[in-house]
Amino acid sequence: MKKIIVILSLMTVSNSTFCMEKMGLAVQEEEIIHQEPPDLVALENLLQELSPLAHVDRYFPRGQGLKLSDLNLRENISADFFRRLAHVLPNLQWLDVGGNRLETLPETIGNLGNLQRLYVGGNALKRLPDTIGNLGNLQVLVVSSNRLETLPETIGNLGNLRELQVWNNRLERLPDTIGNLGNLQVFYVQYNQLETLPDTIGNLGNLQKLDVSDNLLETLPETIGNLGNLRELKVGNNRLEILPETIGNLGNLQRLYVFKNRLETLPETIGNLGNLQVLYVFKNRLETLPETMGNLSNLRVLDVSNNRLETLPETMGNLGNLQRLYVLRNPGLRISAEFLSRLRAGIEVHR
Repeated sequence: MKKIIVILSLMTVSNSTFCMEKMGLAVQEEEIIHQEPPDLVALENLLQELSPLAHVDRYFPRGQGLKLSDLNLRENISADFFRRLAHVLPNLQWLDVGGNRLETLPETIGNLGNLQRLYVGGNALKRLPDTIGNLGNLQVLVVSSNRLETLPETIGNLGNLRELQVWNNRLERLPDTIGNLGNLQVFYVQYNQLETLPDTIGNLGNLQKLDVSDNLLETLPETIGNLGNLRELKVGNNRLEILPETIGNLGNLQRLYVFKNRLETLPETIGNLGNLQVLYVFKNRLETLPETMGNLSNLRVLDVSNNRLETLPETMGNLGNLQRLYVLRNPGLRISAEFLSRLRAGIEVHR
């Protein structure tokens, strides 16, 4: 298979070939594809139409990026701007239009077919155009701190997406197509108005970080247990009354934050989380902890403050790696000297 080498410089073919041969690369003349540098005059003119503050120095040729953030745009971007931008910068890989006053993104954003990272946080967007789903090479999408109430169904077309940040919006639901994002690793959707999560969220088999804190969630779907690669789960400050038994299937989970909910108990399957290191479950309504807590052999930090606990399970003496235990403001809790003697030597107990 031939290696195709793209040259983004003004070097001649002979000079290019010579340089590559010096690096030990045997390159045939016909294998070199020369890519013309962008027309910087045309780019400057296009940017000036957008804002008098926008100049060609906002273009970064090394990373094929364009930074158009914080321009205080009083007008929305013209309908054909991104179509023209795609013509001037056909290989654009990242675009930042954050921190402006944008209320809409034109449909022509879908013309930027080579885009890998798109930052539109800190605007006033109420929706994303359906054409966002045309960005098949997109890996990072940041739309935080806007006014989004929904996400388009077409977001499920972003098969290469690795990171999705839509925190601090007004989302009331997520589309079922979110489950099509099979390569997603990071999903931040905190500070919204979600009451439920779609069952399809369980299809995100490569997800490693999920933050749905500060929403209105009353339950988590059973399918949450399918997220076998999840390392961090944040569901604090919701309205959860129970955790699904399937949470015990998250064998790679290291950090679990479920504080400020309405939990009265934890499922027995919590003890299956053998890799769990941090568990924050303060400010709930817990009256007891399951005996299986003693199976959390890698647990280092446990915070069960501000609950209704009266006892702690004897099996907690098995937590050989526990370093800090917080049991503050459990009015009826009595911890005996015998219980403390069973804990690992040197542990910090805050009560």
